[in-house]
Amino acid sequence: MTSGYYRFPTIQQETVVFVSEDDLWSVPAGGGMARRLTSNLGEVTYPMLSPNGEWLAFVGREEGAAEVYVMPAQGGSARRLTFLSSNPRVVGWQPDGKSILFTSAHGQPDASEMVLFGVRADATNGEVTELPYGAARSIAFGPSGAVVIGRNTGDPARWKRYRGGTAGHLWIDANGDGNFVRFLPNLAANIASPMWLANGDAGRIYFVSDHEGVGNLYSCKPDGSELRRCTDHEDYYVRNPSSDGKRIVYHVGADLFVYDPALDAANRVDVSYHSPRVQRNRKFVDAGRYLDGYGVHPSGLAVAVTTRGKAYTFYNHEGPVLQYGKREGVRYRQPTWLHDGRRLLLVSDEPGEEVLEIYHGQPNKSPLRVEGLEIGRVVAMKASPFEDKVALTNHRHELLLVDLTTRSMEVVDRSLFTNISGFDWSPDGRWLAYSLGATSRTSEIRLYKLPEPVATAAADKANGKPTGDEGHAAEPAPAVEPVETTIL
Repeated sequence: MTSGYYRFPTIQQETVVFVSEDDLWSVPAGGGMARRLTSNLGEVTYPMLSPNGEWLAFVGREEGAAEVYVMPAQGGSARRLTFLSSNPRVVGWQPDGKSILFTSAHGQPDASEMVLFGVRADATNGEVTELPYGAARSIAFGPSGAVVIGRNTGDPARWKRYRGGTAGHLWIDANGDGNFVRFLPNLAANIASPMWLANGDAGRIYFVSDHEGVGNLYSCKPDGSELRRCTDHEDYYVRNPSSDGKRIVYHVGADLFVYDPALDAANRVDVSYHSPRVQRNRKFVDAGRYLDGYGVHPSGLAVAVTTRGKAYTFYNHEGPVLQYGKREGVRYRQPTWLHDGRRLLLVSDEPGEEVLEIYHGQPNKSPLRVEGLEIGRVVAMKASPFEDKVALTNHRHELLLVDLTTRSMEVVDRSLFTNISGFDWSPDGRWLAYSLGATSRTSEIRLYKLPEPVATAAADKANGKPTGDEGHAAEPAPAVEPVETTIL
């Protein structure tokens, strides 16, 4: 049995509908075989079963924009109900089962300002009705016309333990007279997903809160008393709960759970999930669409590219395309030819942290890995035109100079404000020119002079100087000049 990633569940009696692979599936509340209900071209989210269990409302993208659709709960063709182009979210049904409730920014000055709307399930003209609750993103109905709404409510798992000014909070009209008061005003939490279950005269209000660290299901009486924690998940948040008035279904991680207030227990739904997993099938793609880096050979006769994390080289007119590195499981970036044109330098994440790897002309030959250097995440990289040295910039706003022969590194410069926006070698390989963010608003063009190389015996002999090979002590090499950085 395979498993899927289950999201946005909704429950009605013994039927649970959830989203997986961007489609709708149904499964018995007690567990069992999952059945696919849709095979849509667009993404499907926020399903809600009607009170009688016959209809299923959801947000679909079959025609581009996210809109509200409705379909038979047993499966069948879906019908588009709204034409607002305003990213709605289905939040429930009216208690009589005739209208679908959704939240949307339609008609609001800002996309974050959302209000509640209703649309009849049998509507044919796209007409929607704004509900008289003001700003709200969720709603639940209690006995005798009582209502609880959520403002700024969303998915707390997307911003864990947020306590800022837009944290979710609830407002309640306990008497059904249209007068709302702040619900649980002293609870320092990001509250979401209110649900009113009538298990008693006034019932209890259930919601998600993370005031104790991890988002779990809580409940209290409509007057705010007897606050009680209902679930005890410690690794993942309770997400997107939904209720049929008797039980609550939600997902934690990739699994579905059903909470029964009568038993005060939550049980995982064992889903027998058999999907062809089409989205994981092998496919042929246009490599050019995923091109993320390239390096031109010093002679101009070849080019190295990285696409979809794999590295290749090919010549202009003849010869095969060669893949470098491991075929799968490693991401390669920043292909750079070294100055001799016979070796290729790549950034590899195989060890877990990014490192430099040097590949020779034989792709099947093991690369030389330059380890032990804190290069960070490489943003750009260029090789010296004459030496086995490479300059690179990283996510720490640093310009680094790496000597591939000695496997050493020095920090040339670092900006406190932004990435090094550009750099290059001089034609003789003795200078680096780069742009450095000097302040939050200004940048400077700087020059860095590399230390002069130590004189070799061959150079000494060419200049008529005695060498150790002639039986004389070699003249000491000149001291390396101090680092020079010039601001233009």
